[in-house]
Amino acid sequence: MTVIVALSIVGSLTALALYRVFFHPLSQFPGPRLAAITGWYETYFDCLCGGTFSKHVDDLHGQYGNIVRINPWELHIRDPNFFDHFYTSDSKLGKDPWYYNFPGIPRSTFATSPTRLHRPRRAAISRAFAISPSTSKQIESCVERLIKRLRIKEGAGLERKAVRFSNMFWMLASDVVTSCMMPRGTTYTTFPEQAPHYPLMFKYLAKVALWSRHFPRVFNMLSTAPHCVANMAAQPVQEALRIQDDIKDQIKLISESQMNSKDNASSLPHHLLDSKLSTTDKCTSRLVEEITMIIGAGTEAVGAALSITVYHLLTHPIALAKIKAELLEAAQHLQWPVSISALEQHGSSGDADSDTKLLPSLAGSDSHISTGNHSASMATTTISKGSVEDTQVCQLKNLQNPCRELAQIDVLPYSLLRSQCAYLAACIKEGLRLSKESNRMPRISSVPITYHNSAEQTTHVVPAGTVVSMSLRDVHLHPSVFPAPNTFNPERWLGKDSSALENYLVPFGKGTRSCPGRALAIEEIFVTIGNLFYHIDMELWDTSEEDMTAAHDFFSGSETGREGGLTVLLK
Repeated sequence: MTVIVALSIVGSLTALALYRVFFHPLSQFPGPRLAAITGWYETYFDCLCGGTFSKHVDDLHGQYGNIVRINPWELHIRDPNFFDHFYTSDSKLGKDPWYYNFPGIPRSTFATSPTRLHRPRRAAISRAFAISPSTSKQIESCVERLIKRLRIKEGAGLERKAVRFSNMFWMLASDVVTSCMMPRGTTYTTFPEQAPHYPLMFKYLAKVALWSRHFPRVFNMLSTAPHCVANMAAQPVQEALRIQDDIKDQIKLISESQMNSKDNASSLPHHLLDSKLSTTDKCTSRLVEEITMIIGAGTEAVGAALSITVYHLLTHPIALAKIKAELLEAAQHLQWPVSISALEQHGSSGDADSDTKLLPSLAGSDSHISTGNHSASMATTTISKGSVEDTQVCQLKNLQNPCRELAQIDVLPYSLLRSQCAYLAACIKEGLRLSKESNRMPRISSVPITYHNSAEQTTHVVPAGTVVSMSLRDVHLHPSVFPAPNTFNPERWLGKDSSALENYLVPFGKGTRSCPGRALAIEEIFVTIGNLFYHIDMELWDTSEEDMTAAHDFFSGSETGREGGLTVLLK
């Protein structure tokens, strides 16, 4: 009897393998036969090789061409010219439920596959992402708190302070997204001791999410475990549970009208509860999943983009000098003093002749630098139009940290940075291009897809219902679109052909499933980087290119080669 059962199992598996290789609708597409036979092929690279399947897919494209069958049910296409067409041509593109099976958030808009469910859920959360003056104020307030904390570190004794910026940016991103979305936001940049495991939590949960994709039943059982059991888990898991409990409390208070004030009318929970969603979609447990996903995505994506952009600026001194000069000039359009650190950078950056060519002269007639409660003779220093004299800079350096004594930090607003700082914008675009994840974005089309491979002069018709995926990095790092794709080159966005490149900058995706928080993320990145380099002087410390390169793909590319990521030394 045992032999008969064993032979039946072997026969069934053999028949399934033969069907998938020779008779399946995708059998005509190139790819390794083992990948066509079983999904365990991907499991091997993801789980046993530590999230290296994305890298392996790159190798498969090198072997088989632009379209490859990467598992029994999915095709992957690497063609930057097809990206926009694929993700925008069919408004009913659904997500692959297997790939987006994240533990703890199966009912979030992000993980929703059917269009009939996704459309109303997307409409409900989109209202909360509308940029308003109050949103800009929240972003500026969070960045101001960060700058103040860095200045405290600068002034804490004579010893120069090393700061782990990767962790700091994740905390800042959390402060921004929660302050803009929730009645009660986090304050991690001011009190990082409140969440010592917060950045680690995302990396830990990303690994869990990858494993749960391949072993869903095991992780679904764990996700339904009671808190008393979950509290025995690792610190990152406990941190995630604490965040979800806080979200649940805020939703409960709003639903009971205890926090339903005018100030909270624009919060995400308020919009969700006040939307046209069904009663089932408004239940507290689903709203917790929705908000958890939004906070997580808003933290991870922005934190990674800030880290990569700042790293490249610190390793490209010419680009950084241009930004410093541009920020100084932009500040002249506002009626408040320029910062000491920005002045010092402008006035002590090497050869005077080369500086004159590289750095634009300060706009306006006279500028003043406030120095706090010092003597009248040193209260202000006037900067003449043109280069700054070294003697003036030396006088300013002799003051005991005058800027740090200011109770108020003057934040350069987004409207100014966007309108006056073209080079800053180019650097941010380049940072976004180099920072986006290595993961793919699988979609299921309700109609057949025709793909014409211009490089190989072949045409493929993909059957309806097939999972088809493309990767952001295959667009952003394609040499036919971006020559020397791995090089940080902001000038590529300032040339005469730069407008054509805009179609290939897709860090937030395309189509109806693209990121709803695009405008919020862009403003946050502008305000953070602009004010960081305007107010703070720093240099790279103990950080290599390898540390900033995604070594694994645990859905996002934020998992770096070395724990810690970007670290800088405050001057």
